[in-house]
Amino acid sequence: MKRFLVILAMLPAATVFAEDAPAPTNAEAQAAIGKLRDTSKGRDEAGWKAAIAEAAKCRHASVVFELSGFLKSDSEAQRVAAAEAIGTMVGQADAAKALVAAIAPNVARVATVEAILRGLGTLGDAAAVPTIKASALAWMCETNADRGRAINAAAEALGGIRSKASVEALIELKAKCSGGPGQPAAVRNAAATRVSASLTKLTGVASFPKGDLAKWWAGIAPKYRDDLTPVEGGVPLKGMKK
Repeated sequence: MKRFLVILAMLPAATVFAEDAPAPTNAEAQAAIGKLRDTSKGRDEAGWKAAIAEAAKCRHASVVFELSGFLKSDSEAQRVAAAEAIGTMVGQADAAKALVAAIAPNVARVATVEAILRGLGTLGDAAAVPTIKASALAWMCETNADRGRAINAAAEALGGIRSKASVEALIELKAKCSGGPGQPAAVRNAAATRVSASLTKLTGVASFPKGDLAKWWAGIAPKYRDDLTPVEGGVPLKGMKK
């Protein structure tokens, strides 16, 4: 057990501490939205993709709302571009909410769901964990092997969200990978690989003990806060302060 705690304590921090940039003004947001609307009307794919990405640089709730409209586009490429753009809006509280809300409506669009989940992993908002977890567990119970890509993306997204909830969700998902009704063995095995990689990313443990991982984690979890920083008197993760 001590060996695992030491490894966890040495894990590099995913969060980069930097001075907060000034919040964009309403006027700046409206300007970004206006430019986006003008450009997205064209048929030039490179042009509207660039416009969507550029608009996301203005991290304002109104811009998130505007970009969310593209998640309902008839064009799969626009949906993917919008999901990727929203996923770059780190620090904008509405960004993760928009992507979470878009999972269910886009469930039949694999590329879009993958982009949404990648974005959520980049945003790192723990509020997204319950929906990612519930979606992945539900997909594991389906027999549609095409869901495998979405399951893998969900596992990777959880690995990007530094929280106890992510670790617990991954442990539950790993248990589903071991067998049961639903996805074929090939999908479960591929998912298990992604889950293990994400668990390693979050905990620093390269080789997990055999048996009940939930019990193993229960012995480690009290040493860390919800964001995986150490409790008072604990050993901080490498690169992070107590």
